[in-house]
Order: sequence, then C-alpha cells, then structure tokens
Amino acid sequence: MPLSNIRPDTAGGCLAGRNVALAATGATLKGNPGQVYGWHFGNAGASAAFVKLYNTAGVPNVGVTVPFITILVPAGGSVTLGIPQGIAFSSGIGWAATGAAADADTSAPSGAVIANLFYF
Repeated sequence: MPLSNIRPDTAGGCLAGRNVALAATGATLKGNPGQVYGWHFGNAGASAAFVKLYNTAGVPNVGVTVPFITILVPAGGSVTLGIPQGIAFSSGIGWAATGAAADADTSAPSGAVIANLFYF
C-alpha cells in the first residue's frame, strides 16, 4: 500500500504487550498464531539480559521449550526494532527474559527488563 493511502485510525493495528519486569518464568502473549511487528526492550541490570520469544500456544517452559528468537539486551541499554512485514509465529507468542543466552538457561536477569512487544 502506498504511504499516501495510510490514514490514522483508532481501530485496527498492532496489539502491545508490556511487562516492566519480564522474568525467567515465561508468559503467553497470544495463545494462537500471530505475527510480531516490533519491540523495544530495556535492561536496567548491570549484566546483559536475553529476551526469548517462543512459538507456543501456552506458557513457555523456560529452559525446556526452545526459543524461536533470542534478543541480547545490553546492560543498562535497550534494543528497538520495527519489522513492517512481521515475523510469523505459527502456534502462538510467548516470552521470557533470562540472564544467559543458552536455550536451557533459567537464571533471572540481573535487573528489571522492561519489555514492549508489538504483535497481532
């Protein structure tokens, strides 16, 4: 669609998932297929944190369920990405944050991970 056809509207568009202390316990954002269109993750901790997105219809079992995407969030930093075409999740969208990158890691991040995920 050409940009000239885009009009502001109060309906439609992406949903926003927000968590001000995303942890290694895992949570479900969407329990059926969807797409992720972007994110903004901040890390208030003194060590890197790893946000893990899961292609699952239920709550991910962190350390057992294999992440679909792992995003490094540097200590005291943030990561923002917009994905206009979206990333398809065929089962559902789950998320968690851990203190290490390994799929099997279950450690908590060293500080608060502030997470905003834009999905449909």
